[in-house]
Amino acid sequence: NTAAKQREYQQLAVRSFYLANADAKAVAAALKQLLKVREAVVDEKLNLVVVRDTPQALRLAARVVALHDV
Repeated sequence: NTAAKQREYQQLAVRSFYLANADAKAVAAALKQLLKVREAVVDEKLNLVVVRDTPQALRLAARVVALHDV
């Protein structure tokens, strides 16, 4: 029952963020630095960021993406 084991067995979800105005690489870097997301994949052609983390982290990520994509 350690923090590392709890993090390992947490339920994860995936969410895609299509960006209209922001750069996908910059948004992914901000998410990794601010929220320490588990995984963030960038698709430059579609200007898309796909994030996999806990549902709580995804809710925070959605708010950060909304602020960046103005």
